[in-house]
Amino acid sequence: MKLKTRLLILAGCAAAFLVITPVLVFYALGYRVDFDNREIVSTGGIYVKAVPTGAEISIDARPSERTTYFNPSVFVQNLAPGMHAVSIKKDAYISYQKTLAVEKNEVTKLEDVVLFKEKPAFTLLRENVDYFSVAPDQATLLTAVLTKNTIEFELAGQNNGAPKTYSLAALNGKITGATWSADSKKALLTISTNHFLLDASGTQLSITPLPALKLAKQISFNPQNNAELFYIKDNNLHSMLAAAALIKNVLAYGADGNNLVVFSGDGFLYQATFAGVTNAKMTIETFTVKKNTAYKLSVVGAVVFLQQGENTFSLDAATKTLVPFIGSAHGFTLSPDREKIAFLTSDELFYSIIAEPSAGKISLGTVTAAMSDLWWFNNDYVIFKAGDRVIISEIDARGNVNVAPLPATISLQKTGGTAMEIELEHPSIFFSERDKKVYLLTQRTLAVSEKLAP
Repeated sequence: MKLKTRLLILAGCAAAFLVITPVLVFYALGYRVDFDNREIVSTGGIYVKAVPTGAEISIDARPSERTTYFNPSVFVQNLAPGMHAVSIKKDAYISYQKTLAVEKNEVTKLEDVVLFKEKPAFTLLRENVDYFSVAPDQATLLTAVLTKNTIEFELAGQNNGAPKTYSLAALNGKITGATWSADSKKALLTISTNHFLLDASGTQLSITPLPALKLAKQISFNPQNNAELFYIKDNNLHSMLAAAALIKNVLAYGADGNNLVVFSGDGFLYQATFAGVTNAKMTIETFTVKKNTAYKLSVVGAVVFLQQGENTFSLDAATKTLVPFIGSAHGFTLSPDREKIAFLTSDELFYSIIAEPSAGKISLGTVTAAMSDLWWFNNDYVIFKAGDRVIISEIDARGNVNVAPLPATISLQKTGGTAMEIELEHPSIFFSERDKKVYLLTQRTLAVSEKLAP
């Protein structure tokens, strides 16, 4: 080979090196060519973590990666800025899809995903049940069976002892609610228009009528003393332990665990002791009081909500004023980490971040069926009833909001291993945050789900 040819080859290799090397370096550093905009851009990534393990995770329909016990996450790099589709699948589980934005030189995180079974298992607890309630300890279960002349109560799970029973003479009685004391030893039962005190603190179950509470409103236990019931009657706040009214001219009240919060007929919020001693005015402006309007006060964490008819207001701690919140909000519930509040309107699910009032009310979507019975599943998911369905929803509102409805027809395992199918019709539900199980009463059949998440 002639010298000139060798020099030309060497020059070509050098030129190729000078051209290709920067390209490889830029590629390794995460830069890509955006042909649409004719520019070089830096890339980002997506980090995904999901439970249970064994899930198939893919980004933009690329080959999926399976999570394991030792590697429960997937990290995909060198993604061009823009929107990218995340897909998470596992056999027998409801699939999860979300479109996420990727920014230059940033990692977008999706690390709180829970996959839920398509058909979770349910165990039959009891048949021919007309009412049930679970106490705050989430271990005490009260059931009731309505007969022609009596209501047969059974209390199970307390101290793991034998169930306690009580037969209450109540012609055509209908149980409309049970309000428990904080220690789960007592409950206020509302049967038709009458009130009864259920006491499970002794060796025997007792249920006593409370005629003094006739026409009383907003009845609740003192959170520090289960022997005391508060209630409003004739626009005064009363205690079952006191002959005279505790506080006069009261339209609504709530308890924050250590104090009472009272909305007075004079249009101000007050803080008071459980003995009825007013020790602070919480608002500095008069709130317009409307006659013949129902009021309800809720204390959720450190946040105070006042419902005036179909309108809801919240206490602005900085200005000490009641400000409009959102329409007819209800079902306020505090997240386990005490950082978020979830609530419902007539057709929409929301949550708010307590420490970030500027974030406002974050919508998680609308539902055509009436919503009720809202709980936090964990810090990142909520569970509620919508019509005849039970739905679990994430609170990550980026892009689409993923929901996981429980089946409309569930399979129950009976004693002895036999199974039965039952369709959900006007179910009553309770979610146990402690063991992540749903108690469900439908068609007079009471069942409990398996643990719904790891």
